[in-house]
Amino acid sequence: MNIMNIIKINTDNSMTELKSKKNWINTINNDNLSKNIDLLFEWYIDCDYKLLMYGNIEGNQINNHILPSNGVSSINHNLVSNDYTLYDNIYVVKIKNNKLVNYTITEYGEFYSINYDSDTNLSSDDDDTYNEPVNYNNYNNYYNLNINNILNYDNNIY
Repeated sequence: MNIMNIIKINTDNSMTELKSKKNWINTINNDNLSKNIDLLFEWYIDCDYKLLMYGNIEGNQINNHILPSNGVSSINHNLVSNDYTLYDNIYVVKIKNNKLVNYTITEYGEFYSINYDSDTNLSSDDDDTYNEPVNYNNYNNYYNLNINNILNYDNNIY
């Protein structure tokens, strides 16, 4: 029987790979200290693969891991993964046709980098800074630029 990896995301944001043979629920329950763990989110990757995230929405210690975007909640289908504060350890399982598939920290990192929405963490002040239009006409007064011919001729006075 093949031994597969399950990703464990600790409360300090470090990750480890747990070994599991077939029944990932037993592996997670044996590792989990609170013994009260639920399927929280699902992400569909490719046609046949799914990521399942197990964890707690109540617990002893907040897990500061920022979840990948667009996870479908198993608790409340109106909420997405960005809307929850999770507690204690988080477990990520990859399955195909409801069977455990090997999953490594490297693979999770690749998935995370593609699916992490960094825009959700920008404050409204940051948005104003990046979206402010540049008025090049103001620069003409100081540098004598000819914007219309900037690529064709160097009309600047040196």
